[in-house]
Amino acid sequence: MKPIHSGLAVLALLGAGCNWFNPHATTRFDIGANVRDVFVYQDTLLVAADTWLFAYNLASPKAPQQRWAAPLGSEGRCVIAAEGHAYVGTDSGVVVLPITSGTQARWRCGGTSQSVVALSADSTRLYAAAADGITVFNL
Repeated sequence: MKPIHSGLAVLALLGAGCNWFNPHATTRFDIGANVRDVFVYQDTLLVAADTWLFAYNLASPKAPQQRWAAPLGSEGRCVIAAEGHAYVGTDSGVVVLPITSGTQARWRCGGTSQSVVALSADSTRLYAAAADGITVFNL
């Protein structure tokens, strides 16, 4: 007897009416800018769009309320959050903003002046991907 391949098993489950892979939209809202990336941190939705970072309160997920909007000074590409700060990869480096207000203690990380296309973080480091490699920052 041949073993059943996992792909065939998944197809069989889907055919039997399981909706594991069928998410459905519950809310859609327009922010008035070209969205590049989103990241959820606790009860806050962070949205990198055009040259702005927007923060929305998700206490009521079907009706998110904007908390603040902060200008980035350059085109936002990606966003993540760690330890109470939003890290935004832009076309000229990384911008860091506190999630509570979006305006106080805003600064740019040194070490890369290129377009940052992806960000990742662990408990102690931020990793910024650019065309020529990865820059690692201590948090």
